[in-house]
Amino acid sequence: MEYDWRDGHIVDAKLIGEVNNELSAVQTRLMLLMTDEWQLTAELYQKLGDSKPSTEQVRRALLDLADHGQIKREPPMGQDVKGKSVKWAWTPLEIGVKESERT
Repeated sequence: MEYDWRDGHIVDAKLIGEVNNELSAVQTRLMLLMTDEWQLTAELYQKLGDSKPSTEQVRRALLDLADHGQIKREPPMGQDVKGKSVKWAWTPLEIGVKESERT
């Protein structure tokens, strides 16, 4: 992959060589583009560079990432999105100590 950086963020993630638009590859590319600022689906799609997967593949990849808690969606998962702009952002890892480990 080749990346373009701006202001400390990846703004473009391109595949080099053999194009692989399988779901897992698309998810990897999307995760590299995630920030803690909300981004529209169309913005993320545009940042995928010249070797873009289908829009349906991008949508499926984003939904799967959100279902697994790796990213968050606005409106939140489970809410109707008809007529609304859908935005995505990175979900930071929660690191903590289990209550049973504190004693």
